[in-house]
Amino acid sequence: MNRFLNDNLIFDYENGLFELIIERVLKCSKKMVEDNVSLANNEPKIAAHLVETYLNNDKFLNEFSLPHIPIRFDVETSENYNEYNNSYVGRTDIRAVSTTWLFSNKEAYYLIECKKIDGGKRLNREYVTEGIQRFVSGKYSSYYGKNIMFGFVVKNINVCENVNKINTIHADKLGKSVKQNLLLSKCESEEHWIYSSFYDSNGKNLELCHLFYDFSSIIE
Repeated sequence: MNRFLNDNLIFDYENGLFELIIERVLKCSKKMVEDNVSLANNEPKIAAHLVETYLNNDKFLNEFSLPHIPIRFDVETSENYNEYNNSYVGRTDIRAVSTTWLFSNKEAYYLIECKKIDGGKRLNREYVTEGIQRFVSGKYSSYYGKNIMFGFVVKNINVCENVNKINTIHADKLGKSVKQNLLLSKCESEEHWIYSSFYDSNGKNLELCHLFYDFSSIIE
C-alpha cells in the first residue's frame, strides 16, 4: 500500500512539474525575444540557444528571480532503444528530466518537439507528420501520457488561422487516432498561444500541449 501511495504521489508531483515546464519555456522565450538576439532560421539552433542561454542557465535564472524547479533540459536526445539492431528509433529536440529520472526511473521525463511555423503548407504538414505523428505512433515515448509540441513562429502570421490549417492536415493524416483537434486553451498575449489536443496512441490516452511563440522579430 505504501509503495502504491508513493508511486501516485510521484506521478502527481511530476504532472505538476509539467505546468511549471510550460511556464518556464514561455518566460524564457519572452526574454529571448526581449534581448533582441539574432537567430538563424534553423530549428536546432533556435532550440539550442533557448536551452543553453536561458532554460539551463543558472545565472540567468537567478538574475531574473525565476524560481528553480528540479528540471534540466537536454537537447537532441535519442528515443526508444531497439535492442535488436542496437540503434534508436527516434531523436527528439528537447527532453525535460527531473530528479525522478535521475535517481529512480529512466523512462520518467517529458519531451518538447520543436517545429518551425511560417504559415506555409510544407511546415504545417511537417508539424503534423514529423511532430505530432511521432508521439501518436509511439516513436517518441509519453511516460506520463502528455508531452509538448513547440511551434517556433518564424514569420509574422495569424497563428489562429494557421492552426485551423494544421487541423485540416491533422484530421486527414491521423484519422481515428484523433480524439480532439488542436483547441485553443490560453492566449494571454500577442506573442504566444497555447492549444491542446488528445489522441488514442496504441490504446493509451495521449495529450499534447501545443505552444506557439512568435520569434519572427529575431529571425534572420
